[in-house]
This record gives sequence, structure tokens and C-alpha cells, in this order.
Amino acid sequence: MARRYKSTEKTRAMCLAALGVVKVATPAQIRALTAPGHKDAATIRGGLKDLEDEKLVEASGKTSRLTDSGARIYETLWTLTTAGLEAAAAVLGRPVKQMGARRRTRWRAGRSTR
Repeated sequence: MARRYKSTEKTRAMCLAALGVVKVATPAQIRALTAPGHKDAATIRGGLKDLEDEKLVEASGKTSRLTDSGARIYETLWTLTTAGLEAAAAVLGRPVKQMGARRRTRWRAGRSTR
């Protein structure tokens, strides 16, 4: 199967494993957890976008951070879909029941919206 962002199986598995554990993360956070030697999160972003095409992850909002120079960077937050939770369980070798629930609440401006 040709993937639009040309991510590898290893990259997609790292993304699923990380989100299976932490539930919500930015590509930079996933990179720091799973591939700290990579210069930037572009590889992880490609993997997440390919997983999104497969309906295994979804963008669940935005967050921002300041760089060392003080510039504000906006990043997408990613989370697993129900099918993604099952795929992450398979990658981690755990039963789905031990994975916990997927993130269901969206947070905006410091408060929960359902």
C-alpha cells in the first residue's frame, strides 16, 4: 500500500506505541519519547498523517510553545481513534482492556468541552 507521506512501518509503530501510553501528544513529544536522535519531528508528523489516513489517529486540537529565541510555535495534538487503540495494543503486545480508554474530552481555552 502506497502511503501519501511515505512513512515506514517502524515510524507508524512508534507513533501508535507512544500514543497508546500517553494518549495525547505532539509530534515533537512523540519524537522525544521514541526517536530522540532525530533532528526534528518531520518523520513523526508523516507517520501520524499516514495513520490519520488509515483512521487510526486523529488531530485533537492545537497547543503552542516558545522556542529558545522566544518565537511561538503552534503544534497539533494527536490522539488514537478506537481502531487506533486496538492497533496500539497490538504493537505494545497488550490486551485492549489493559490499554485504558482513549481520550474523549477536547480541551479549549483551559476548559473541557464535550
